[in-house]
Amino acid sequence: MKISKIGFNLLLLTALVVSLKTGNAADSSFAPKVLNQTRTPFVGYYPSWLNLPDKRLDQVSRTFSHVFLSFALPNIGPFTAQSTHFAKTGLDFEDSISNIRAQIEILQRDGIQVILSVGGSQAALVAKKHGRAWENLVGQKKYRERLLVLANKLGVDGIDMDYEAASRNNNATVTQYAKVMDVLHGLAKRLNALNAAGNPNPRLFVLTTSPIGADCAPETKSDETCQQLQLNSAWAGAGVERRLLKERGKANLVDMLNIMSYDIGFRAYDPQLAYEQYRALIPAGIPVNVGLEVLDSAVIGGSQGAEKSLLMLNDDDVDADACPGTVMLNDQYSAIWDTPPTLRVINRPYSVETLATLINTANQEKGRSDGLLLWSLFRIESENLDPGQVSCKGLTAATPETTRIRAAEIMGWPVDGLNVD
Repeated sequence: MKISKIGFNLLLLTALVVSLKTGNAADSSFAPKVLNQTRTPFVGYYPSWLNLPDKRLDQVSRTFSHVFLSFALPNIGPFTAQSTHFAKTGLDFEDSISNIRAQIEILQRDGIQVILSVGGSQAALVAKKHGRAWENLVGQKKYRERLLVLANKLGVDGIDMDYEAASRNNNATVTQYAKVMDVLHGLAKRLNALNAAGNPNPRLFVLTTSPIGADCAPETKSDETCQQLQLNSAWAGAGVERRLLKERGKANLVDMLNIMSYDIGFRAYDPQLAYEQYRALIPAGIPVNVGLEVLDSAVIGGSQGAEKSLLMLNDDDVDADACPGTVMLNDQYSAIWDTPPTLRVINRPYSVETLATLINTANQEKGRSDGLLLWSLFRIESENLDPGQVSCKGLTAATPETTRIRAAEIMGWPVDGLNVD
C-alpha cells in the first residue's frame, strides 16, 4: 500500500494536534487504547542515559508494542533486592528504581511490554573497562544472579541479548556466543518462576543481531543455502548468527529476533536481503523485526564516515547522487574490495516507506507476524546531529517521531498524541 505525502502530512498534523490537547505526560489519568499483543511488533530502544524531564520512560508513544531498556552490563556491579538506584548496573537512569518501576507499570498497563536489554556496543563496553563482560557473565554466577534480581525488581517482560562482540567468525566466537545465549535465555525463563512483580505475561527472550550475521561466508560453506548461493559476504565477521542459529541449533530459544539492519553503510548492504536470510533461519510464527536507525542516533563522521546510510521517510525523498546514503547501492555479496569490483546492484531506497512496506507486504502475503525496530525512541541531541539540520532535496531526514507516524500509517498501527522526538 503506497500512501501519498498529503495523507502522511495530514496524519502528522493530526498527531501533533492531539499531542497539544493531551500533553506529553503519561500519568494515572491517561488511558490510551490498550494494545493487543498479538499485533505485529514495533520495537523501540529507550536510551537510559537521556534523563530529561520531557523524555521520561512513561512518555513513550503507545504506537510501540515493546520498549527495550538500554543497556544493562553483562557483568553488572553489586546489586541486591534492597538496592534503590542503578549505580554500576549499566543503566544510567538518575531516577530511583521505584520510580522507573512505576513508569514501567504505566507502559505495561497500556499494553506495552518492557524488555531489559543486556550488552550493547562492544566498543562502549571496552571504553567502560568491561571488555570481558560477556566472559564474566558466563563464568561467574554472581553476575547472573544480579541481572536476575535487577530484571525481577523492575518487573520487566523479558530479556534482550544485544551481543556485539562477534567481530570474527570462528569456532571460539560462535561457542562463546552460544554460551551467552544459553545463560540469558535461562535468566529470562527463570523470571517466570520468581515473578515477585506479579507480572502475568510469559517472559520473552529476544535476540538482537548483526546486520550481516545471516550472510554466507567462507566459514558457512557447509550450509546448504550457502552452497547453492556460492557467494560470500563482503564483510568481515559475516555469518556468525547463521552458524549460531542453524549449526548450533539455537533458533528454538528465540521468542523474537531484531536485526540491526543499519551501521554497515550503503555501498554494499541490502536490508531486505538480510531480513529474508534471517527469516529463513527462525521458526515460523516467531517475529523478526527489521531495524530503522534515524540520523541523530548514527555515528556521524565515525568509522563509517561518509559511508553512513541516511534514513528518509518516503521513496520519493531519496537521491543517490544528490544525497549519498539515501539509496542502498549494492547488496552485501558485492565484491566491493576487488579491483575492479564485482557489484550486485540494487539501488533500493533507504526509507521508512520501503522497509515498512517490505514487512507489511510479507505479513499479508505470507502470513507472517514480523515488525520493525527503531533505534532510538527519542532524539539524542547531546550526542548527534538534529535530523532537521540535514536535508535531501529540501526534505529533512527521518526523525523518531516522523518515522513512528509513517511506519504506523503503512503497518496499520495506532497513532496516539505522545510524540517521540
